[in-house]
Amino acid sequence: MSHLVKDFCVEEQEVLYGASSHYLVESFRGEGSFGKVATCLNMDTRQTVAIKILQKAEEDMVGGEEEIAMLQQLRALDPDAYNIVRWFEHFVHRGHTCLVFEMLDISLFDYMNARHLQPLSLLEMSLITQQLAVSFEVLKVMGVIHADLKGDNIMFVNQRDKPLKVKLIDFGLAVPISEVELGDTLQALPYRAPEVVLGLPISEAIDIWSLGCVIASMFLGAHLYPSCRDEYELLTCIMDTHGLPSERMLEYGVKSHWYFTKDQGSLNNGWRLKLYPEEDEDVLVEFVELLKGMLEVDPHRRMNPSNILQHPFVSLLPKYYGHSLILMDSLPEGLVSSHRDHQYSHHHEEQRMNEEEQQERVENTKGRHKLLAEMDGGGEERSQGGGQRREYILNRILKRSKQQNEEEEEDEKYEEHEEDDEKK
Repeated sequence: MSHLVKDFCVEEQEVLYGASSHYLVESFRGEGSFGKVATCLNMDTRQTVAIKILQKAEEDMVGGEEEIAMLQQLRALDPDAYNIVRWFEHFVHRGHTCLVFEMLDISLFDYMNARHLQPLSLLEMSLITQQLAVSFEVLKVMGVIHADLKGDNIMFVNQRDKPLKVKLIDFGLAVPISEVELGDTLQALPYRAPEVVLGLPISEAIDIWSLGCVIASMFLGAHLYPSCRDEYELLTCIMDTHGLPSERMLEYGVKSHWYFTKDQGSLNNGWRLKLYPEEDEDVLVEFVELLKGMLEVDPHRRMNPSNILQHPFVSLLPKYYGHSLILMDSLPEGLVSSHRDHQYSHHHEEQRMNEEEQQERVENTKGRHKLLAEMDGGGEERSQGGGQRREYILNRILKRSKQQNEEEEEDEKYEEHEEDDEKK
């Protein structure tokens, strides 16, 4: 396996010196943003173990402190009775924090892939579900959220001797319930619970949602909510299977307004999902106008960075996601403040609009929508693939811009000619 992790100083056949034993690195069995997992031989007991070798921490800091604290809390449990990975010790080797665990067999994720995603039998799913429910029951009693349940973090212990015995691993993102704050983002996206997305109070119940997603994937041989690029798409998938979240959830979710809007004055003040930017013609219209301004042939008429930052298209993303995707830390403080103030005032200005102002705004955009329809070929090209349709629209934009530039140049020449005639 190639060593892709940056500044990783441990190599195969290297000896790691722990607090109670020393270990020979035999091979690396996996890696991620956290670091690597190595298959090692305990040179004192001759036992094979798995060592999670974390990325180097900043100077004068020890990496994995929160994970170590969680593992120390879980150490009081019987790992075999509660189906939780056994942890032996931790130490620091050449700047890397190393966590020593019992060696397990294969992850549920790898197992499903090895069998070409063939669904498990109902009996197999029942046995695996029962074991994981025992794990989460004890975590609930301890007030702990695992927060990262997925197929990668469920391991078969020994498929030859104990074919369906599983254990829960990886407490790197586990957190005490008492430390979770409203609006925190937890869990991998395909396994993320609705209350996390909406910004509702979080409890150990989010692990059960993830468990449900895992069990469904074993039944289907595929993710329950596959190919979701972001939380918006995840919500649309959840709504396909469950319908709209309850009014109580939408009312109290601190992030509900990121994805939903409430139609004031309609029957029951109904909530509805906002249009995704890709599907909202307002967004596409603003994009078209911005692109035309940036691709202006005459450099004196071309948009400058300040124009771009103030353009509606740039400020439309917060309308959908509830926050700016601009990396604020990379901007000067004065500009950051003014940009935030602009967003704040823009947001509250929209809230103050009454129905008449909204209607006037709609009327003012009719002409732009007509322009968009012309660029889009009157809908004739909608059957094309997304990339083809975008290329088609872009070409229409550029051709139209060229035509407009030529017309404006003709107008300018005509005006100059008239001025010359008047002088004569």
